[in-house]
Amino acid sequence: MSQFSFPRFLCRFGRSRVATALVAVAALSATMFSAGCGGDGETPGDIQVVANPGFARQWATNLKIPSGDKVRSIFVRDAYIVVYSKQGVVYGLARENGDPRVSMKVPGGDFRMFPPIILKEHLVFPTLSSLEIYSLTGAKERTLEIGAAIRADCVGATQNVFVPVDSPDGGARIKRYDLNNKAVNIPVWELQAWKGGLASAPALHTDTVYLAAETGTVYAVTAQDREPIWPLPGNVFDAHSAVTAPLRADDVGLYISTVEGKFYCVNRTSGQVKWQWYGSGPLEEAPVPLADTVYIKDPNRGWVAVDKVENPEIKAPQYNRKERWVRDDIRQVLSQDDRYTYALTKDNRISALDKKTGQTKFQSKRNDFYVFATNAKDSTIYTCSEQGRVVAVRPVLTPGSSGEVVMIEQDKSPEGEVAVLMLPVP
Repeated sequence: MSQFSFPRFLCRFGRSRVATALVAVAALSATMFSAGCGGDGETPGDIQVVANPGFARQWATNLKIPSGDKVRSIFVRDAYIVVYSKQGVVYGLARENGDPRVSMKVPGGDFRMFPPIILKEHLVFPTLSSLEIYSLTGAKERTLEIGAAIRADCVGATQNVFVPVDSPDGGARIKRYDLNNKAVNIPVWELQAWKGGLASAPALHTDTVYLAAETGTVYAVTAQDREPIWPLPGNVFDAHSAVTAPLRADDVGLYISTVEGKFYCVNRTSGQVKWQWYGSGPLEEAPVPLADTVYIKDPNRGWVAVDKVENPEIKAPQYNRKERWVRDDIRQVLSQDDRYTYALTKDNRISALDKKTGQTKFQSKRNDFYVFATNAKDSTIYTCSEQGRVVAVRPVLTPGSSGEVVMIEQDKSPEGEVAVLMLPVP
């Protein structure tokens, strides 16, 4: 539960203090630990009973960011947590425990750097007009010049990267590069949109690439040889409106946001609409599809939660979906579990929202967080301070098999963060 092992806990605090903690629990004389990621106001060494639900620190790592540089963004990518700095330095940490794995200064990263792509044998960082390619150990392999401006986030799998570009000679297109072919810098194939630019990031699922032109034409082609897969007129889906928000795809479907305000969930293999939802204005931000819910940013109402599959409790037809709830105070959707949606609210606190109603059930006491990652894998929340302190926060929803003792220890970090150490009660 803590980054400290049980023997180290005993060595650090002493058996007498642990015994005191057990006595305190037995007597129920300790104060309750209210929901929070740290413990604003707690005195170092205080013994407290953990209140549930709440938040606890899973691990924390201080990045060695030079003076004058600051954190820009943080991402969850497979087994990695990736942090970008404003000066173009990339830090890669193990998602499981926060151990530093790689760090490198990416050429051009201080000007423009798109989200990272983690492949089987490569780390890829798209910049303004190139792919900066590194080994999994952080060694620079090469710079792959694209020869055009990269328009949106790239996607990739295995050894392939798919890059949306605006070509100098006109025409927006997507290019597929095979990074295992180091002898040449030309793409394996290109696919040009019939008309219109590419402002939307493509999506990749299994062996299919999806891309949308600004005119609203959506393409689905095989990743191997760009063969169209949809048995539709022209082999394309017509959204009847401009598409500028990133596409998203998962096992349920392909998610398309339109400037007209209409949101589609499309069958990935047939191109047929499974369901649709109507917003109040242009949908220009990426949707967040998690396990059973897709979260959509409405420009006037805030974030809405929509069922990805039909709700058995609703007897009416669900082709035209209605949102479960709406919140206008959410800044970013972070993660979810079976009971709660975890979101960053506009007061900069982590809030646990009832998944069915959207009501706040508990939230962090701290509001000094800087950047957050959206995590579609599990409920863990990843955040980073401006100075480079990366923290994994996990929700605590049950009191444990027989209760837990919490000891609050003053951390040595520059921010003076308070660490939560848990000792199971036998």
